[in-house]
Amino acid sequence: MTQVVKIILFIIFCQVTAQAQEVTIYGNVYGKNPIPKYIYRLYESSKLDQQQIVNERFSFTLEKEITKDISGSETFIVSDSIYKDFNALNIAFSNGDINPNRDLISVIIDRKNINCSIDNDTKIVYVKNSILNEEMQKIVAINREFGDPLLQTDNSRQEEWDRNKLAQYLVILNDYPQSLVSYEMLLSMIANPSFYYINSGHVFKNREQILNTVLRIDTATIGSKKATLLYNAYDNMILTYSDKKNALFPLIKLTSQNNKVKSLKEVSGNSNYLIIDFWHTACGPCRQQHPEFSRISKAYADQSELKFISISMDSKMQDWRSYLQNHNFNFINYWLDSKQYPAFQVEAGIVSYPRYILVDMRTNRIVNGNIKIEHLTTVLENLLKENS
Repeated sequence: MTQVVKIILFIIFCQVTAQAQEVTIYGNVYGKNPIPKYIYRLYESSKLDQQQIVNERFSFTLEKEITKDISGSETFIVSDSIYKDFNALNIAFSNGDINPNRDLISVIIDRKNINCSIDNDTKIVYVKNSILNEEMQKIVAINREFGDPLLQTDNSRQEEWDRNKLAQYLVILNDYPQSLVSYEMLLSMIANPSFYYINSGHVFKNREQILNTVLRIDTATIGSKKATLLYNAYDNMILTYSDKKNALFPLIKLTSQNNKVKSLKEVSGNSNYLIIDFWHTACGPCRQQHPEFSRISKAYADQSELKFISISMDSKMQDWRSYLQNHNFNFINYWLDSKQYPAFQVEAGIVSYPRYILVDMRTNRIVNGNIKIEHLTTVLENLLKENS
């Protein structure tokens, strides 16, 4: 995950269409640690605005879209270092000098004049008379406590980690049912659970609790359009993560290495079953498991009813082609055009990689929609016994 993506995930951002107005942010920085010399505002993805912190105080004046309820977030960093541009700041991210989870400071702009205090020790910000920021900072505190889900390596405690984090989120969201922050947080968590949890299926597993919180959100506050988006996201999550056994496999079109577009039926030929490896070139576990998938496909090379294929989910075809030029496989590779992703991911339930799926091509139905690589041989042996 890139540092820019981490920045985006750190912020709950609300799209607005109101006319820009002049906004002034007044603030002070306090704490036991020495007060930094500078404060930086990060905006428009790759721009910096620097101000000096003088006598523990600072101010920013900016053009910002203001709405009655919320106008999104502004992001800041306090530091003694001088960053001339965003590239210099990104280097600091890459080197670990700045930790996005620990050091980014977010303020929701919900009025023309913002008065805030930044705790330099915790990087929590207190905004005077702002319920939205009060809730936001509670969510930030949870993110700081639990850290990045990708960095949680203790397998024995992963379920407990997810459970405790969700429980803390829900307490806050249930406490602020009229808040647009609650709406945005719920929408993001339902649509992109892997951003928040180690197990992307954790939200589905706790779907009844999630639904109770969704139903508590005040539709009069968020409006009917946002309410519909939230309900649709919940329904899509249920469809995506529900058991896909016996579900119809989507009628996707695949691009071969010689640039021919084929249907899944054309790919399977006379084989009754397709064993499909879904992967992408940026996925480390995918690449690590390719030798084992290759070994298993070799072991069943004489079983004509089985066919092993690999489908790349890379957004750019060239990334897939470049990777294949430097790696040899004994199974056939195809690429799935990203235009097919939205419907395909919901129907097939593919939300993480690698994903191994067994499809009965006689019925076009999924036999097993989520096979672990270490269980693949057992699944195939049982399948062959059932069909002998």
